Amino acid sequence: MEGLLRLVERLLEEGAEERALRRAVRLALLPLQARGLTGWAGEGPGAGDPWSGLPRKVRWRLTALGGLPEEGEEVAVELGEVPVLSFPWNGSRLQGALHLEAWREDPENHRAYLVLPPGTLLFYNGLHSGAVAALEGRGRVRARVLDLSPAFRKGLRVAWRGGVPLRPGDNGKAGAGGGDERGSGLRTSPR
Repeated sequence: MEGLLRLVERLLEEGAEERALRRAVRLALLPLQARGLTGWAGEGPGAGDPWSGLPRKVRWRLTALGGLPEEGEEVAVELGEVPVLSFPWNGSRLQGALHLEAWREDPENHRAYLVLPPGTLLFYNGLHSGAVAALEGRGRVRARVLDLSPAFRKGLRVAWRGGVPLRPGDNGKAGAGGGDERGSGLRTSPR
């Protein structure tokens, strides 16, 4: 991940086009996408509420600071334009979804956030067929914008190494150290 951060820094220094930066974000999210898509097999973070992975202490801190994410307008999102995350929770249901001839939005089932920054689509309902959408990368879905800027302005930081979230107090060692027992990789720091 450190190499990727240096790559992004070089892209920014050279004034790279938005397309190159979007590709770098997609590259950074591939390990998380793989963990999310395989979570049903006990290999990833699991499914359900997209905020279930937000540690209690971080949620409390952001609430106290007034930095919880803000929901915005609903927008149409082209699946091939942004990284897509979905956290299916049942292997049999995912198996059935993989048989879909082609993915298309079901307005009664699919619910997603367009998380800004970094510009990632996060399914929070319709997770099994949402996983197919992530794999296909084609189609369009309506999503509610979720602005994380308030959280980042209030000191939220996300730290990953080798596709594994770092806990607060890890000193750069994935899966070790103090802080939140769930190893969320999310942390707040006073500003």
